[in-house]
Amino acid sequence: MTFYPNLPLQVADAQGGGIPFYFPMILIGLIFYFLVIRPQNKSQREHDDALKTAGKGDQVVTSGGLHGKVASVDGDTFVIEVGSVKGSPVKLTVEQKNITKLTKAGSGDSDAKGKGGGKP
Repeated sequence: MTFYPNLPLQVADAQGGGIPFYFPMILIGLIFYFLVIRPQNKSQREHDDALKTAGKGDQVVTSGGLHGKVASVDGDTFVIEVGSVKGSPVKLTVEQKNITKLTKAGSGDSDAKGKGGGKP
């Protein structure tokens, strides 16, 4: 092992900390909040409000891609008609959390935009 006793000890310069260091981090956090988190929460809240007001005859799309018409709503479950076989309707029971898009009966635009968004 070699020692160099004549080399001067190097003292590390004081690192910049405090306000100058935290300011960019706080700024990045605020930008992230206003550009990502807040719009996503607003969209989710609008979607949830639209699902609470869903009623018979509304058109829905499930997370699995099934398109149907709401036959009845019972709390957190929807009964949707997806078609008919030999004149009798095919009804499926779907949980509310699986409804990704809802179009009110009699309206052409969607009230709740799902993951895929709406048509422009």
